[in-house]
Amino acid sequence: MAYHLVQRKMQVNNILLTVTDKELLKKVQDCTFLFPLEGFCVGYEQCFKISEIKISNAYILINRILDDKDLNVLENILKSIPNNISGIIFEDLGVLELINELNLNVKKIYYMIHNGLNYQSINEYLKMVDSVIISSDITKEEINEILDKTNKPCIIYTFGLNDLMYSRRTLLSNFDRYHNLEIKRVSDITEPINNYKFKVMENDFGTIFYSGKYYYNKDLMLHKNILYNWVNPLFLDTDIVVELVSRIINNQDLDNLNIELDNTFLNKKSIVNIKEVIK
Repeated sequence: MAYHLVQRKMQVNNILLTVTDKELLKKVQDCTFLFPLEGFCVGYEQCFKISEIKISNAYILINRILDDKDLNVLENILKSIPNNISGIIFEDLGVLELINELNLNVKKIYYMIHNGLNYQSINEYLKMVDSVIISSDITKEEINEILDKTNKPCIIYTFGLNDLMYSRRTLLSNFDRYHNLEIKRVSDITEPINNYKFKVMENDFGTIFYSGKYYYNKDLMLHKNILYNWVNPLFLDTDIVVELVSRIINNQDLDNLNIELDNTFLNKKSIVNIKEVIK
């Protein structure tokens, strides 16, 4: 299959970079920055209050599943959202309802973490939001088909650890307490049968299981229907992230960066039937 790519250098703001260290704001150029919102994210070591975000054209991430109390707190925060916040990425559709009720002038981006699997359902959601983040659980051929057939530009997960599971329970500390161990909030776990590695992180709001190796969707970065390429460099040193972003902007391989890659999802079709049944 021939991918529909635009043969040009990637444009400014085509990279959406998660801020894992404030130093990135000084050291990285030609990116739009994504800030995990403090109190409303799981799986991120560095989160930010709205008042800390001073850069223009910033995006915020809300990836928790929220209850009514959480939504009330979030409403008070968003009521005074500054003009430098250009967009909000969310997993919980209750956040979309809140954005609409407050009539906020921001891009509404739905993070379809394990659901953005076909263009038919994505186009239905695109009637309600400005863009979606396509799932990284599918092959590059399937992602390419979605990009070809969606009615608005979408975001693809270009680089990062795949988010495999989210629990609202504090699984690591619960385990450590039960076994009288030192409590750790970040841990590397190896599955004993296939020796598959996971990176696990918790905070007060829950636990995220990540893949142990990084995902790099290099082949589709220049597709004409991409709003942003999301680069999510969790657990990497800042200097490595700076070099990483430079290489991704220039559509290069990541050799000699000491980053373990695993693109199984991109190259191997899932055994789960993800196609919709059209009646």
